[in-house]
Amino acid sequence: MKLIILFLFLLFINLFADSKQHINKDLSHLNLTKEQKKSIKGILQKFRDELKIFREFKDDINEKRRVVFLSEHLNTNELNELNYNLCKKANFLENKVLKKLHYVLTKKQKEKFLDYFDDWKVE
Repeated sequence: MKLIILFLFLLFINLFADSKQHINKDLSHLNLTKEQKKSIKGILQKFRDELKIFREFKDDINEKRRVVFLSEHLNTNELNELNYNLCKKANFLENKVLKKLHYVLTKKQKEKFLDYFDDWKVE
């Protein structure tokens, strides 16, 4: 009995800890066809690869923002430019994956997808 309770407790904690990661890109609610699943799997793999590159870019921008902020005089123009470049890159990646998904999904699936639209925001 203790083992079952321990197992359920660990399962519960694991679900809570990983819920954001699993829900974010979950498309099971769309009832995809096998062909759609295959297409989307490729799209998501490329998207993951691009996100890795984006995270490196974001880390670099954050380091530059740190340097700008710690300087004796805050250069808001430089800070604005760094923020703009980060947002521009994030929006580009987000729109790129959404465009690819848009071509694969049916109209009904697109409507269901909108319930999770914000989960696809690149940050």
